[in-house]
Amino acid sequence: MRGIKLMMVPALLVGTLTACTPGSQPVAALAMRDDRPLAILVTCGGDFAQISVYRNDETARPTPTGRVDTLVEWRVSGEPAGEVVEAPLFGTPPVGWQTGDPTSEPPEGQSARTVSLTELTPGVRYSLSGHSGRDSAPVHFTTDDLGRIGADDVLAPVSRRESEIMSRRTFERKAAESCDNS
Repeated sequence: MRGIKLMMVPALLVGTLTACTPGSQPVAALAMRDDRPLAILVTCGGDFAQISVYRNDETARPTPTGRVDTLVEWRVSGEPAGEVVEAPLFGTPPVGWQTGDPTSEPPEGQSARTVSLTELTPGVRYSLSGHSGRDSAPVHFTTDDLGRIGADDVLAPVSRRESEIMSRRTFERKAAESCDNS
């Protein structure tokens, strides 16, 4: 009996620790407006938000030494004006937001330098993510996916590895539920 009690203590501690830190939530999506990609982030009540798109291909893979040499990324950040933020990729950021200029050499202790992503290239895999009150699960896509997104649809994560097209209304409902349940 004593062994069972001792085993329960670590399990309770792990459960408590993981309950304090919510995992990534399906709160970011990719839409199309006027034939241009548009990032959407449900803010979960956060007072600061960030949206980023990065190349998720060979440029982001570790070298044989374990280093990632270059991160190719576009990002915007600012204070959300509402529960849902829209940011056109590579366009003018939302009012009060700023475009990050990630072109830089790695800071001390980090191995990757960052280069600005300025356009989407066919055949390359990208990931869109965001943060505001919660980290978003990534939206994985290629330029081929953009043409499949209808006027009232979004490409949204259904798991950490998969994204699928759904109505924007469904996405926003699910995102709001995940904000409330985390």
